[in-house]
Amino acid sequence: TKEAATYLAAGNLSKTDIWTLDLAADADIINAYLYVAYNWDKTDGNIPVWTTTFNNAAISPVASYRDQSNLGTYGKYGYGLIVYHVSDLVNKNGDNTFVLEKISGMTAVYPSTFVVFYNVTESDTITTVYMYNGADLLANSNNLAGRTAAANSVLDIDPVDNLLLAKLHVFAASAQPGEGNLIVNGVAFDNVWTGTSNTTDEYVLDVTDFIASSNSVSFVATGSTILALQQFVVVKNAVPSVSAKVANEYTSGGGACYAGTNNTLQVNLTNDGLIDATYTVDLYVNGEKLDSTEVSVAVGEKTVVYLTDDTIRPITAATVNGAENAEKVNYTVVISDKLSGVVLSESTLTPTVLYNGNLGKDFAYPAESITPFNSISINGDIIIDTKADSTYLAAGNLSKTDVWTIELPAGVTVVNGYVYVAYNWDKTDGTIPVWTTTFNNVAISPLASYRDQSNLGTYGKYGYGLVVYDVSDLIQNGENTFVLEKISGMTAVYPSTLVVLYNVSGSEAIKNVYMFNGADLLANSNNLAGRTAAANSVLDIDLPMFIENAKLHIFAASAQSGEGNLIVNGQTFTNVWSGSSNSTNEYIVDLTDSIASSNSVSFVATGSTILALQQFIVVDLATPTASDLQKLIDETPADGVLNLSNLNFADVSNVNITKDITLVGDNLVI
Repeated sequence: TKEAATYLAAGNLSKTDIWTLDLAADADIINAYLYVAYNWDKTDGNIPVWTTTFNNAAISPVASYRDQSNLGTYGKYGYGLIVYHVSDLVNKNGDNTFVLEKISGMTAVYPSTFVVFYNVTESDTITTVYMYNGADLLANSNNLAGRTAAANSVLDIDPVDNLLLAKLHVFAASAQPGEGNLIVNGVAFDNVWTGTSNTTDEYVLDVTDFIASSNSVSFVATGSTILALQQFVVVKNAVPSVSAKVANEYTSGGGACYAGTNNTLQVNLTNDGLIDATYTVDLYVNGEKLDSTEVSVAVGEKTVVYLTDDTIRPITAATVNGAENAEKVNYTVVISDKLSGVVLSESTLTPTVLYNGNLGKDFAYPAESITPFNSISINGDIIIDTKADSTYLAAGNLSKTDVWTIELPAGVTVVNGYVYVAYNWDKTDGTIPVWTTTFNNVAISPLASYRDQSNLGTYGKYGYGLVVYDVSDLIQNGENTFVLEKISGMTAVYPSTLVVLYNVSGSEAIKNVYMFNGADLLANSNNLAGRTAAANSVLDIDLPMFIENAKLHIFAASAQSGEGNLIVNGQTFTNVWSGSSNSTNEYIVDLTDSIASSNSVSFVATGSTILALQQFIVVDLATPTASDLQKLIDETPADGVLNLSNLNFADVSNVNITKDITLVGDNLVI
């Protein structure tokens, strides 16, 4: 309400009122009104004659109210109120200008009142305003009988839950001290006014403790002329409020929606309101509701809920990091008050559909698994020698030299020799790092290479992999030197492994070695759904008939404690690794009692980044005895065929054949 100085006497023809607003950026104007009270109006009609503008736009009354004393010479002079609706004209940040221009000096105008209602994006309260308008000219003069001169009203409101505050705003013009009391719901408030004959005044009562659905208000005049005007009941009640943070499983680099699997969204909720609340949390995927849950949260408490998008999107070339035709998914999480259905929060995510390379190559494009590399029988042994962590070659360093010293006994013939080189963080544009290599001063080229990538985020295209070199013809007794020189600092290189397989002249001890190669980058991070991140492989071998022992050699890079389990032929080995982020490690499983022609290996990641590498099965064959041969004969049905393959039996003098069977074999002598 403007001050007394803005009073427009009858003889003055115009006035300009300015209100300056500074509302929050998220404020949304709902309604706005101008209240203009007047007196001593001598125009011939029910409403004064003047023109009005608000922010340079012409405005017309939406309501008007009038009264008169009805006594004496001036009894027809009007006192009243005119209301203008200016919602669409309000400047919420800056000046708001109201101009009134009278046609003639027929009316005096009290200071104006500007009323603005607005919403904000987030609030833990709702304010409801019940607006009652009118104009009632009162005076306690010429009243020898002592009647009560009052404007009596009943203000009805709706029932209120979770009431915080209720106030009654009573307006009056020419409301001077000693001129009025109020009686609200039977409670008296005496001598409430402090204005002048030229003011518009507002008296505010806190009625929280005695608000009712039907409220009686008696505006009592106790002195000379006073004009009772509009009355507002303002009720503030607590409503559920929530602060929410929504994230999908991978959030960096614009986020990702995983192909080939369902997806989980995490919603962190905080009840930042004033009352306990039960929320309904809905997940919409491309406009379709796919999941919903309810959760109750006390005031000030936090909780986490998970929502599932169970759509399985195909793993295609479009899901490779950087694909031009990549698909995006629109996720919208809507949180509402369960009781009222009022939406309290809405969050939107638009991640790209990518395969998650950390889950294993079953979820990659193209899908891959560990592959057979070599299968060989030797009558000597196998040497496996992995260099120490200190030989790790950081990306910024350009060369490394590894030296293995091996001592081969006399009569040894090297059958095969391989150098295994694992790498990470490769930024070259291709499927294999760019470097040059020599072994014992001879240039060597890759025999095989394997590559993987996380496929997620900014670094998702960086390669992790394995390069294998055949050095069979270059192995020598004593020092064996491997030199790697990078073209640029584009790749980091893990410690290398030298594998040598050899025969020994005159030895009858047979080893079968089955070699399987691959590289599978794994991590159990960004995995709210709790999927198993694993490299799953099946190692098929020609199972020998007589086995002395069998071992499975499993290799990994960056294999730290707490980062991996193994499941081999159904048997679980927990927390098997003890390396560092710079190491290449080997774990050996005794397969003697569980080896089969088809062996399942699940290399399970339980922590951060780990690189699953080559796997070898090494079988020591047993020399069969006469009793072994007798057992085979006894188990062969009459007229059956017993294939002894390449088996050699040390002594068969006590073997008895009591039925007709056919014996075949490479070493059979009859």
